[in-house]
Parts: sequence; C-alpha cells; structure tokens
Amino acid sequence: MFDEGLQIKGDAINVLYKLPDTLTIKDTLKGYIVYKSVYDTLRVPNKEHFVDFYLAKTNFLSKDYMEFRTKKSDTFARIRDSIIPIYDITFKKRGAHMLEGYIVDHLYYDVGNDSVHYKSLKNQVMYSVYVK
Repeated sequence: MFDEGLQIKGDAINVLYKLPDTLTIKDTLKGYIVYKSVYDTLRVPNKEHFVDFYLAKTNFLSKDYMEFRTKKSDTFARIRDSIIPIYDITFKKRGAHMLEGYIVDHLYYDVGNDSVHYKSLKNQVMYSVYVK
C-alpha cells in the first residue's frame, strides 16, 4: 500500500510521495518522492540545480532547519525525472513512527565577472509509518 499524501509544514510544495504507510518489522522502508521545483522552469544560462532530501526518525518536529540538522538523518538526492529515491530505512520497534525531513533545493547561476549567485529553498515535511 502506498500513501500519496505528504504532510507539509509551512508553504505547499509540489511533491508526490510514493512510500508504504505500513511495514513489517523485517521490511525496510523504500520508495520514492517526485519533487517538482520552482527552479526547474527557470531559464537562466549557466545554472546548476541540485535537490537534497534529508530524512530522520523522530519523536518531535524541529522548530527550524538548524534544529533539524542536529538530528541523525539519512541523505538522498534527486535524480532523473525529479525522482528522489528513498531506501534502507529500518525500524527496530513495532508501532507508529514519525519521520521528519527537509527538501533543500539549491540553485547556482553564473552572473559573469567570476561571480556566482546562490539561492536555496528549504521545505519541512513529515511522514508517518506503522510497523507491525
């Protein structure tokens, strides 16, 4: 069973989550996210665009990105067709588990004269999974 809904804290983002919402204790969480960035449609010459996804098991949501970065997290990167693969997430206990993450969208573009501009977007997300 796949859950297509992703709970997003803050502003809405264009994301489709394809992960199971229920696992057995022997299973690993694996699936993917399809993330469409506002930077995808920019027509800027000499741009570099990267998307990282940080995911952590947690008992509480972080108040901001700086607090989240103190948690142990797994890192995933967006690959072709806006897909972020997620894999090898294991759980040691049965019951409900909460995952918190951040999608961090990086854009670098050359503005000439050996100068580069940098912009980033950070979107906090959460996901619940039940382990039986």
